[in-house]
Amino acid sequence: PGPGLLKASAGLDAEGIARFASPMTAPLWHEWAELLPKGKVVSSAEQIADRDLERSEIYNELVRPANGFYAMSVQHNHSAAPFHLITCRRRNVGAFASNEVRLMESMVSHVATAIELQHRVSAAEHRADGLASVIEKMADGAIVLDETQQPLLFNARAVEILDQNDGLLLGRGGLRAATASLTEQLQD
Repeated sequence: PGPGLLKASAGLDAEGIARFASPMTAPLWHEWAELLPKGKVVSSAEQIADRDLERSEIYNELVRPANGFYAMSVQHNHSAAPFHLITCRRRNVGAFASNEVRLMESMVSHVATAIELQHRVSAAEHRADGLASVIEKMADGAIVLDETQQPLLFNARAVEILDQNDGLLLGRGGLRAATASLTEQLQD
């Protein structure tokens, strides 16, 4: 698979993670995300009264079993890798204060950069895997070298050719031919 969802959590047991990540709960998350102002960190106490939260399906199905109550979250859609960041705590700790919301706001651009980087790396790995698959399926020998002539990738036919030891060698110095002048030509 190519680039996809990055899910991370802290403070949840395996059962809680499974419950939050379940396809059955996706509609609850979509409903909640639609209510959030895009790109703005908000405290749940700003969004919904405690008594209304207690009667909500998302609270009873997801948040309460995880021993949470108050949350602050942001729906960030300003990049190629949008994300939803949420933190939750127990009711007896109290709602998130404005200074805590500001602290989370200061983190959003850093989280966005990290997620964008992960998205790019994942996409590059996906492309590299596709290239490797094509090279492996080639009938001709194929060797991909880095700038120091060290092999990055070679297919089965290239291994067969190298195993013949008839003029093409792969050693510490990288790919070499039978003579120094041929090696220079090869490296050029």
